[in-house]
Amino acid sequence: MKKLFFALITSFLFVATAWGQCYSEYLQSTVLEISKRNTVAFETDFTNHPVKKVSFMAKRDATGIGKLYLEQKIDGSWDPIWDANPGEVIKTFLGIETEVDYANYEVTIDNRATAIRFKTDGVLSYKKYLKNVILEYVSDYTKIPTTSINFVNGAGTHTIDIEYSALTSNLTASLEKQDGVISLNSVNIANAGCSFGKVPLTISYNPTNCKDYTNKIIFSNGTKIEINGTYERSFTIDTEDIKFPTIELNGTAARIDRNVSYSYNLENITATFENADTPFSLSSEILAEACAKGSKTLTISFNPQKVGPYTNVIKLSNGSSINISGECSKKIDTKLEVLKESYTSVSLGWTKVDDATAYRVIENTTGVSYIVEGNVTSYNFRGLHPNTSYNFTLYALFDGVASLNSSNIVTAKTLKTDAPIQDCTVYENAGEKSLMASTDEEIIYDLKKGNSESLAYTKRVEFEARMRDATVLGVTYPATVSLGEDMMLYIKLEGESEFKKFGWNAHNAGITESYKKFTVEVPYNTVAIRFFTGTFNGGCLRDVRNLKVYKDRILEAYLDENLKTKAEELDFGIVEPNASVSKTLYVKYVHAVLASDVTYDNGMRVVVEDGLGHYKVEYDQKNPCAEGSQAVKVTFTPTNCTTDYNATLTLLNGETVEVKLKGTLKRNSGTVTEITWTGAVDTNWDNRANWKKADGNGNVLSVADVLDEKLKVNIPAGLAQYPVIPDVSTAKAFKEDRDKACDCTQVNAGDNATATMIADKIYMANGAALVGVETLNAGTLRYNEVEIDFTPVRCYKDDKDSLRYDWTLVGPVVKPWNEDKPGETRNVVSGDYFLQDLPHVYMHKAGVQENPETGLLSAMWNESFPDLDVDLTHERAFAIRIPDQYGRNMDWWGMKFEKLPAEVYNSLFLKEGETPYDGTAAHTYTFKGRFYNDASLPTYTLPNAGEYVVLNNSYPANIDAQKLKAGLGREIQYYDYINKGFVILGDDNKSIMSQSSFIIKAKANSEKIEIKRDWFETSKTDHKSASVDIESFRVELRNKAASSASEIYVCYDPLKEDALNYSVDATKIFNTMEASLPDLYSMRYNKKLSGLVTPTISEQIPLGINVSLEDQTFTFSLKKSTLSADVILEDRLANTQYNLSEGEICEVQGLETGLCEGRFYLLLAEQEVEDPEISTDIDDALIGDIDIYTNGNSVVVSSTSDIEIAQVIVSDMAGRSQVYNVSDNYAQINLPVEAGVYTINVIGDKLSRVEKIKIN
Repeated sequence: MKKLFFALITSFLFVATAWGQCYSEYLQSTVLEISKRNTVAFETDFTNHPVKKVSFMAKRDATGIGKLYLEQKIDGSWDPIWDANPGEVIKTFLGIETEVDYANYEVTIDNRATAIRFKTDGVLSYKKYLKNVILEYVSDYTKIPTTSINFVNGAGTHTIDIEYSALTSNLTASLEKQDGVISLNSVNIANAGCSFGKVPLTISYNPTNCKDYTNKIIFSNGTKIEINGTYERSFTIDTEDIKFPTIELNGTAARIDRNVSYSYNLENITATFENADTPFSLSSEILAEACAKGSKTLTISFNPQKVGPYTNVIKLSNGSSINISGECSKKIDTKLEVLKESYTSVSLGWTKVDDATAYRVIENTTGVSYIVEGNVTSYNFRGLHPNTSYNFTLYALFDGVASLNSSNIVTAKTLKTDAPIQDCTVYENAGEKSLMASTDEEIIYDLKKGNSESLAYTKRVEFEARMRDATVLGVTYPATVSLGEDMMLYIKLEGESEFKKFGWNAHNAGITESYKKFTVEVPYNTVAIRFFTGTFNGGCLRDVRNLKVYKDRILEAYLDENLKTKAEELDFGIVEPNASVSKTLYVKYVHAVLASDVTYDNGMRVVVEDGLGHYKVEYDQKNPCAEGSQAVKVTFTPTNCTTDYNATLTLLNGETVEVKLKGTLKRNSGTVTEITWTGAVDTNWDNRANWKKADGNGNVLSVADVLDEKLKVNIPAGLAQYPVIPDVSTAKAFKEDRDKACDCTQVNAGDNATATMIADKIYMANGAALVGVETLNAGTLRYNEVEIDFTPVRCYKDDKDSLRYDWTLVGPVVKPWNEDKPGETRNVVSGDYFLQDLPHVYMHKAGVQENPETGLLSAMWNESFPDLDVDLTHERAFAIRIPDQYGRNMDWWGMKFEKLPAEVYNSLFLKEGETPYDGTAAHTYTFKGRFYNDASLPTYTLPNAGEYVVLNNSYPANIDAQKLKAGLGREIQYYDYINKGFVILGDDNKSIMSQSSFIIKAKANSEKIEIKRDWFETSKTDHKSASVDIESFRVELRNKAASSASEIYVCYDPLKEDALNYSVDATKIFNTMEASLPDLYSMRYNKKLSGLVTPTISEQIPLGINVSLEDQTFTFSLKKSTLSADVILEDRLANTQYNLSEGEICEVQGLETGLCEGRFYLLLAEQEVEDPEISTDIDDALIGDIDIYTNGNSVVVSSTSDIEIAQVIVSDMAGRSQVYNVSDNYAQINLPVEAGVYTINVIGDKLSRVEKIKIN
């Protein structure tokens, strides 16, 4: 306790001594043990009391490791300033510490530090010991901020903190200037002594104006602080150029606001106009008051009293300025119209606008702008493309200011031409050039430099231009530009040294900040172009690029080579049709002549091309960009296309020149009322050389003849070729196409310039033909009436020179006039053929049907028309017969007579003066009306599929058999009225005559077929032979006594499949109306055929005959053959063969009535060819055939010649049999049996055959 008390007393005395000296402080005298790692062992704070250094004693335990650290705190951050493993080793044992004593340490402290602390690290072992920590303070310490004190924008206060410690004398403050603007809250800051601390000092600023101010605070220790009073002076207004939108004259004033902000300006800021006489006004002249801070709105108004552009400058008292501009305009009332459309230009005109100084015309499609002077009201816009639509808008300009509205928009289309029009340039520069809007800068294009093109005809400049940065506003220097002009275009002409202003300026043209295309017309001989502004404004740029100079288009026509007399008219005089007269023009051109055109005054327009047309224009082709003169030859060749040849010749090079053409067609006097077809040259209806005039001399119709509107044309019979009418269904086909095809010499009723019909009346003799009638009434009637003669066959002489009156199958071609309704037509009726029994006329319906008695497919016409009012459809044929029978119910001396021969009738009943009747003369019917097929080609509706129908050729021309077959894809048959049989149309025979019948089989129900135009013939109207070489033949079977015959047709086609094909094989149609007729047919595919196409000639062809009368004599003959093999007829009953190809004739007598089958066969034998290389050996292994046929209750068996029939065994269904011995190639066995089914077994020496038959 005594020791502790002594230590406390010692410590107290030490501290008291330090306080008295204001020097140091004893913080820790006792031992502080530190035994933990990372531990703050001792920390002390001495804020506001700066320390100079710290001293202390420290040690460690012997062999202890780890350090003791001393850190100081500055601005809140701890920083190490000392470290050691403290102590002094005083004893060791064997090099190992055994005793460590305290060591004294002294560390300097930064006077900015506010605290210190001791700290151990993380490797501490054993203890550390700390004692006698003493702080040594800084003496006479002050800390005064010396940064300038700034007062901004007026009165205010500012406080600073002053730190002090252990002052040796009092600290005071004073002001350098005592003017009352600055004041301090205290002048005595701190007294001398050991005290320390921080003292606030407040400075107050109270200015009396807004001028800048300075002063200083001076402290007794010599420290000084500068004091400043300043102002943030400002004035803000947008000085960008003001451009008012265009306003309407006498309309509401325009206003634009600009915001103004300001602060502490020493003087008022005001605004005034540079030009006091102005339509602009300001809402206030004072924009900012002195020493004030705030904002306001400046309103600039624009209220002009007349149209035009206006500019001014707002001058501010602070030296700034604002450019201001505006435009006043008005609405216009003008009509824009197209005056002329050419190939590369369009002329527009408009009504004048009062006060307009210029006009701006914009082509809206391309955006190109044209400027036209204010004293003109039309303009020709050049450089356009042919056959292109353009639309234009016009604005009036008032000293460069565009009108508020535009004109109407007009659309113009340049003329179409196939000529290779070029817009030829004489100079091009695609580069971009720029100028600054000042007197020193310009853009110049020297057109002559390095240019070989002629500049004699410079006409148009095209370029693109834009402005950048600003627009030219006022005029300052020099006075070469007027208000509203902007960049201008100058030109220099050949032989001149100076540029001249040429009227175009960018303002009028509407220059913008984007490139726009402009077009300017310039004089001939322009050799240089200059762009220049003439203002002093270095901030305004103008750019120009893609400048092109085009030459003019000149085209002038003269009558003389010296180009003295302008050509206005060429008169060719009176010229005969198709004769030619030529004259020459001389043309001066810039851009060569590219095309010519002739337009007739009467509206007819003929393009002159390849010699076509009435005026032919000839000239040498030049380079499209050439300049010079040349001859143009014009040849006049009149035709019947028109009688008025007054026309205009237009020559074209992009521009046009017109010359009147005058010529007269020589025409024969009078009109031709009747002509007759001769077919002397060809089949062209419109070829006048095919016609002769009914003038008594038979003169050929001339191109100079004028045909009458009541023209009658006659077409006789017996000619080699007949007319074909061209398509006349439409107005174009009737006139334009025919005009071009025959130079207007076509055959029409009336003058070709005005005609609408090919004839008023057409007469056709019996047997004449006319193709093309199907367009005579197809929309427009092209004729008024047709008169056609029809003479049906009445009688003929047979082989015995006897007269025979037989049936023919015919039909109508003309729809006759309706007697009850004038101008209308009706169907032909049965009564149209009635001759009042003088002579008698028999008319029956014609058809094809299966005969119920024989089962044969037969044509029949045994049903007569019941009365005279039966409609005879033009699609179907009917049967007609006119025998030598006259009169009905005639009374002669109380006796009744009828159907008398003509000779008897004439002797008994003919009255005096009457013409005797001829019982053999054919009667001619005349039908007047309209063609059945004058609006369409013949079309037929067929009955049910598989049925046959008898059709009528209702067209006034023959049908080509081969084309008909190929087109319809089936076999066609017709009635041979002389031989009275039905004949297949093969590849070797007849056509279908007009008003005659043909038989066809329907492929489908209600099938429709149409006869095509090119199937009709224009050659002589009797049957013609085919020119194709097809292997075929016809075999005829004739009843010579009765002059009746039938035939079969066989064709060899190795490509045909060996099966029935109705497209080429024809079913036999029997004529049961003629008993004397031996109806011959072939048998193949289990069918009776009149036409057969076989793929082989090695097989025999069985024949059959339908016999209707007993005791007849028939003869077989080869009618026609193109076959390379011989046609052999084999009679198996007579065991005889006939080479029909060698002219042998087989005569057959006494055939029984009914069907004769199995007796006659056709064999086709190859003709012998003497060639040693070809073998004629026949394979003995080939075996013939056996055929079995029935006829009634008879059975016919026959075999080829190499087989002999031995027996025929007939068995019924009950198994009963009858054996017949034959020993021949042919046998006809009459079976004494009833109807039923039987088995026939034919046994031959080399072959047998078994077949079931049915006996009816």
